[in-house]
Amino acid sequence: MKATGIVRRIDELGRVVIPKEIRKTLRIKEGDPLEIYTDRDELIFKKYSPLASIDNYAESVAQSLANTTEKTVFICDTDSVICGIGSGTKEIVEKNVSDELGKLIRDKKSLVCNEADGGAMIEIAKGVAHEFRNILVIPVISDDMAIGAIVLADKKKEGVMGTIEIKMSQLASDFLSGKF
Repeated sequence: MKATGIVRRIDELGRVVIPKEIRKTLRIKEGDPLEIYTDRDELIFKKYSPLASIDNYAESVAQSLANTTEKTVFICDTDSVICGIGSGTKEIVEKNVSDELGKLIRDKKSLVCNEADGGAMIEIAKGVAHEFRNILVIPVISDDMAIGAIVLADKKKEGVMGTIEIKMSQLASDFLSGKF
């Protein structure tokens, strides 16, 4: 654990203010849920990720989607890539999502990029180059709140993200969101 040198007092209602610099560094925004842990005499706050809390299930969904579509699959929460199945995942998993992908998630928008159609590829993880030529992003939405995304990726020039991949990814998104 890293000391910050910042001390805050608890008010009469039991509230404590997390300094702006720490919130910015950890990408904590107003309304973000935090998990609270205790360890002996320590109080630990951790940004809550519904998808990370079901990471084994998310990985099973990713594996099934990868097997069925024969594409590389990433599952992201709002901040990071929590798992990946297929070619080119090692460099990307556990990294922060790119600004472009983060915006898609926050805005609850899907995206299809096929290089063959002239689509410009987006970065999946911040600062990590990739060789994917086709990318599909489907947000995971639970209770009208974006909690992450499913990203299908393919390195084949002739590979295209089409209707079948979109529908299968949407189904996987629905499973992760708890709709089923």
